[in-house]
Amino acid sequence: MIPEIGRRFGPYEIQARLGGGGMGHVYRAWDARLQREVALKLLHSEFAMPGMHDRFLREARAASALNHPNICTIFDIGEQDGDPYLVMELLHGETLKDRIRRSTIQVDELVLIAREVAEALAAAHAKGIVHRDIKPANIFLVDMGGDKPTRKIQAKVLDFGLAKIDGPRGVRDRMSDITATGATVGTLAYMSPEQARGETLDLRSDLFSLGVVLYEMATRQIPFQGVTSALVFVQLLNHPPEPVRDWNDAIPRDLERIILKLMAKERTARFQTAGELEEALARLTDKPATNWLRKAVATVPLVRATDPIARPKRPMRRRSSDSQFEIARDPSGSSPSRSSSPSSTDAQTLRPISLRPPERPREGVSSSGSTPIPESLSSLASVTRERYHPDNDELFGPANLTPDPIAAPPSTESSPAIPDASESSRLSSASRPPTPSADRYPEEEEEVDEVALHLNGDSYRNTLEARRHTRRLRRMRLTAAAIVALTTVGGLFFHFNRGRFGSTLLTDRDLIVVTDITNKTGNKTLDGTLAQALQIDLVQSPFLRIASTDTYRAALHQLGIESVNGLNPVQARSVAEKIGAKAYLKGTIEGDGAPYTIRLSLLSSTNNDQLASVEDRAANLGEIAATVDRLSDDIRANAGEEADSIAQSHVPLAREGTADMAALHAYTLGEDAAIAGRPAEALGFYQQAVALQPGFVQAQLRLVVLYRKQRAEVAAADAARLAQASSANSSERTRAFAQYENEVATTGDLVQATNVIRHFLSERPHDPEALADLARVLRLQGRLAEALQTAQRGYAENPYNLDAYIQAETALLGLDRYDAALQLEEQVHHFGLSRVGGSISAGYLEGRPDIVQKAIADFTSKKPGQRSDWTFGLYMDNSGRMEEGLALWRTSAAAAQQIKGLESGAAYLLAQGALDRALINDCANVAILTHEAAEKPQGMVALFNSGMAAALCRLPEAAVHARDELHRRYPQSTDVNGYMLADLNAALHLEAGDPATALSDLTGARQYDLISLTPYLRGRAHIALKLTQVGIVDYQTVLSHRGITFTIGSNVYPVAEVGVARAFAETGDKNNSADAYRRFLVLWKDADANQPLLKEARAASK
Repeated sequence: MIPEIGRRFGPYEIQARLGGGGMGHVYRAWDARLQREVALKLLHSEFAMPGMHDRFLREARAASALNHPNICTIFDIGEQDGDPYLVMELLHGETLKDRIRRSTIQVDELVLIAREVAEALAAAHAKGIVHRDIKPANIFLVDMGGDKPTRKIQAKVLDFGLAKIDGPRGVRDRMSDITATGATVGTLAYMSPEQARGETLDLRSDLFSLGVVLYEMATRQIPFQGVTSALVFVQLLNHPPEPVRDWNDAIPRDLERIILKLMAKERTARFQTAGELEEALARLTDKPATNWLRKAVATVPLVRATDPIARPKRPMRRRSSDSQFEIARDPSGSSPSRSSSPSSTDAQTLRPISLRPPERPREGVSSSGSTPIPESLSSLASVTRERYHPDNDELFGPANLTPDPIAAPPSTESSPAIPDASESSRLSSASRPPTPSADRYPEEEEEVDEVALHLNGDSYRNTLEARRHTRRLRRMRLTAAAIVALTTVGGLFFHFNRGRFGSTLLTDRDLIVVTDITNKTGNKTLDGTLAQALQIDLVQSPFLRIASTDTYRAALHQLGIESVNGLNPVQARSVAEKIGAKAYLKGTIEGDGAPYTIRLSLLSSTNNDQLASVEDRAANLGEIAATVDRLSDDIRANAGEEADSIAQSHVPLAREGTADMAALHAYTLGEDAAIAGRPAEALGFYQQAVALQPGFVQAQLRLVVLYRKQRAEVAAADAARLAQASSANSSERTRAFAQYENEVATTGDLVQATNVIRHFLSERPHDPEALADLARVLRLQGRLAEALQTAQRGYAENPYNLDAYIQAETALLGLDRYDAALQLEEQVHHFGLSRVGGSISAGYLEGRPDIVQKAIADFTSKKPGQRSDWTFGLYMDNSGRMEEGLALWRTSAAAAQQIKGLESGAAYLLAQGALDRALINDCANVAILTHEAAEKPQGMVALFNSGMAAALCRLPEAAVHARDELHRRYPQSTDVNGYMLADLNAALHLEAGDPATALSDLTGARQYDLISLTPYLRGRAHIALKLTQVGIVDYQTVLSHRGITFTIGSNVYPVAEVGVARAFAETGDKNNSADAYRRFLVLWKDADANQPLLKEARAASK
């Protein structure tokens, strides 16, 4: 269950979602009783199951009794509608999981965190509470303030609400630890061996998990890895972790010993209490010679540690008996009970064993020495002997652990004893299979059957010698085959690591950034063009995670690198490190005319190691696109993507973008201008690219976005229509984006647009551009909380995704969270992203004149086409500066009119100015503005605003024309059918003196109250019908959502305050009327002095 913002759970009101995990979702909430913010965790539905519900409450009460500075305090527990919830203190900072991902952890910080967590566990263990889920996500680092580098943190352990009271439990209860919701592979990696086996847990299980956490902090590696839970268990139960210093030699040896002791497989070999651990850490800190504790910085690189990210300092130890495990059984062959193995905590632990063939009976004699083997089975027996030949021990693996019962009947003698714990440990550390002894594995010598020799003489000798000769030949063949195999493997290893196709083992969550492809040809058309071509090709991959062009250029800006071309390796690597990419692509194109040689290198951002190197030649300029296609396929293969995936998803550049290098170069220049905040210039380059290649889908889609931002609705619709028509043979990703833009810009079917982008995200859930698009279409439908969460996912995937920030910020404004919007605006600037006009909306709504003045100064310093004229016009009209606003609307429209493609943008600006003036009854200017707008191409919103302004000012002919055009041109539009036609009809009937019919017109539009003028018009209708109190409620609907009334575009909020004041005056309630007028005067404190509404309010508020 995901509650809406504003829903209450007891006295707690949900304000925003903070995060979530396996236990449930966490929300920021307001405690109305104690007037404080808290964190409220809604638990998964499994805790409402019979038995689990009471158990949860009982254990949560016990955990709430914990009072320690390093434990997150539980304030309250409760349930609502059968859903249990926890209320905890709200912490400010970050989780240890995020801290590990963000940057290298210094040794002193590691030890500090370890000591504080140990103290927290000691406090919990003293009350008999075992946490059971210690992991980085459950350790929060609270920011205690201070300036860097003296900033202090305090570790707090979270989720003690799922802790267990130490005591006996049943097997079913213990196994629920593993099978409960949220027991993912990531969580399993922190389990203790006894927890993985489902045994009774004690405090030492928490210490093991803490050891894993410290290991990850020190190395940025999880010690027990695997893509499935089974593989994680194999590592956890049977393999020791690699030494910490093999990954990071900055870690002191004493600290390494502490970490490895915590991760001992046997509980008795670990620290026995958290207090004992804390003492060991304290001794480490107090050593006089430990200057490293203040200076040493881990050398682990700043990337996500899901795969090996640094070469070990020395060769890895080989693990013996890989993949060869069997469940220990007693000599009788049955599974032992838990108490049958006193030397082990679990007699059914997976143990490494050496693979040995069964006892091989002499030919014609059974293992018992008496029963001959039937002829029909002799061939099977020979196959089995070949299969278990000692030279073949390691060739067959686990499938051959169990001897074939037909080929090798069990001996009547007892089975060899399973080695005890010490023997098992010895075997697990061996580096090669055991050398076979002569009595078990007869080779050149074979025991002579004296009876057979006496009876058969030379015949028996010849048979014996033939068998020996056959065995010698077989061994020679096997030896030769082994030599050939080793030679081949060695050659392939050299070839794959030094040659063209080096294997890199990247995962689908590892980021790759395409940096500079240096142009050494002298042909300026190729400047930056190849990098853009590779970007278009590589982003098709469902496996690779490619940083966007926006991300790359924003990182360049952050680093102060002006040129995007000709980067040296140090600069390219710096960009990769800045954005957290695991690898970066760099290369050159050379050739003084045809042919052209293109060389690409995929390099590690950690150590600059070359992960892959590919090269190809293009016979001429026209062949470059096909050459880039081949190279991108090679890069994808080297990065670890399967051949089938590449074949299924790769669309040639000629169909996905363009093979015309001139068109692609124009597109590249457009990207540079757009990211640099020069939209008018970018528009020209994209238009040039489309002129050179009309079917260039990517350029058409960029035009859609730019036209939309400039409010050029008609041009955006035309570009979207062309993009969808041209995308028929493009990749699935491009087809999805083209259809989405067409539904939003051309048909206006927001429901279908939502379905399209959701379907794409079901296949590519981490695509940041798709997440931003989904957030936008949700916001347009008034689904602000969903839009915010989706946008947050978008910039979590890509912190440089400007559109995701815009959608999140607009949603925050709509939710009246102005301060949070301002904070997000600061984050946008921190990442070096170009954003104009974003702060004025939040600053105005938050009441921050300093921010508003700074934004105005920034606005006035820019030329039209490089600023957000629409936002500034709205600010002017909402603050009552109507004359300045009118001048701005007209000059901005005139500037847009001069730019090719923005003619409908000019109509949009004029129509907006007309609507704002109609709402304050400035109908003289309305007539002028609507007339000027009608002379230009108008899109859906411009038509509605013009029509509404005309209707409110009793210009029915223009209003009816707008209504009919909307109905004719947008039959599928969600907004037109949902509220636009209804609102226009209602306004026409209101001004015609028919409020009853107006109310009837608005009946079906109530669900759009949040994003329309519907509640304002309904309020006017009710007051006209003398239903004044009902009308006041309608106006209050507008006034309770100030943020969204601003962002959807009008000055209806201050007008609604005047409506409330007038309504109270009609009822004789002068006090409430005066209060409403005073609120209006605050809103219009900077208004033009000659405004009639201002004079009315001043007179009535005295």
